[in-house]
Amino acid sequence: MCVGETVTVTASLDAYQLENGAYSLAWSLLDEAGAPSEAAEVVQFGDSSVIVHALAAGEVHVALQITGACGVAQDTVQLTVEGPYPNNYNLLSGVEFEFPTPNPVYMQCLGDTLVLQYNAPWASEVNISALALDVVDVVDVDPPHVGNLMWLSAGENLSFDVEYISNEGCVYYDTLSFRTLFLPEIHVFTPDVVCGGEEALFEAEVIPGSTGIMDTYDWIQVSGPTAPAGSGSVIATSELPLFEGFPPCNVGLHIHALVTDNYGCVGVTPDPASGYASCPAPPDAFGNGALGTVATCNSPDSSVTLSLSGIPEGGVWSVPEGIVLGDSTATAPPSEGNNYINLQYTITSDLGCLSSSGLCWIEAAEDSTETCDIPEICDNPLACNYNYPPQCGAVGCIELPDLPPANIVQDSLVFCQSDASHALVALQPNMGTWSGTGVTN
Repeated sequence: MCVGETVTVTASLDAYQLENGAYSLAWSLLDEAGAPSEAAEVVQFGDSSVIVHALAAGEVHVALQITGACGVAQDTVQLTVEGPYPNNYNLLSGVEFEFPTPNPVYMQCLGDTLVLQYNAPWASEVNISALALDVVDVVDVDPPHVGNLMWLSAGENLSFDVEYISNEGCVYYDTLSFRTLFLPEIHVFTPDVVCGGEEALFEAEVIPGSTGIMDTYDWIQVSGPTAPAGSGSVIATSELPLFEGFPPCNVGLHIHALVTDNYGCVGVTPDPASGYASCPAPPDAFGNGALGTVATCNSPDSSVTLSLSGIPEGGVWSVPEGIVLGDSTATAPPSEGNNYINLQYTITSDLGCLSSSGLCWIEAAEDSTETCDIPEICDNPLACNYNYPPQCGAVGCIELPDLPPANIVQDSLVFCQSDASHALVALQPNMGTWSGTGVTN
């Protein structure tokens, strides 16, 4: 019999003495140990019958003792009460409500599908109520015992019954609740324009969905100001709605933000925020009217003055120690050898961003014939002056085929494990790039 059902147990009285004499009946419900049963109760007594109501699963022994003039007669009948059985659920996709509720509650983010698997090895048939037939799909996994309940979270909540029919024909119901979790919304403010080489601050505003607790923020770089988030890649993750990045000159830095709340629901910016850097074009620096490099012939007995100008005008000149800077001139003291003097001309944009260019002043010394041999600055990008692009004082071109083989000081090195870094030194040439695991140039 099933839990909740009733059954009538009747005694047959066919002994001569009982049919024609006084007698008494004593009914009792016992468990397997002979103690009063908790799995059933007697709801009605009759003269020779009793109605038994099943309360819980278990074995129930209905005992009858008849006492008459000629003695006592006893008999028992065993009833088996089935169920209710535990309903085992496995949430494959979604979130289980964390607080106690009378019925199980499962949640899923808006737009995603909740998948709840039931496992009832004792069931011969599983059905869902008509209320849920149009919105819940039942997918058999190992019929009829195991299946998946699939529900698309579309903004509504749903409560419905699941009907389990046991192998013995007993029917049990379980009420389930499916709820929608609304997504957080996120927007990133456009950062202020910064100067080239400075960081721009991207700040996000979050409008909570079904919870105000946010776990993480992912920052996604995309190729342009209209590119979708799915076309980019995550470049940083933070616990606060803040991100700092370096916008490249001209193209800018375009950032989407993705926020994940404590339920795992995700919100993403509809459009990226674009940060830009102000990168003024390098000015032109002139010495004696020559752009970039100027050479003068100096006497060991007298100083040399160079006239300075720049385009655009209004910039500021800076000179090394020992050089006297005038309003539009630079004066070098007397010298007996060749000097390489690097002068810098810097302009400031309306946004306060700086840009500068160098002027290489080659101060060549006169020889005994009062003539100068002006050194040549290497400006061939296919050659090497050990410091390309050309720098003032790095003279003469060395063609790549003429470079000597690289020579490292040691063939192998052994260091004790520590957080300290170790410098790698090459004997020649004093340029180039190191590579290898853990090596930073």
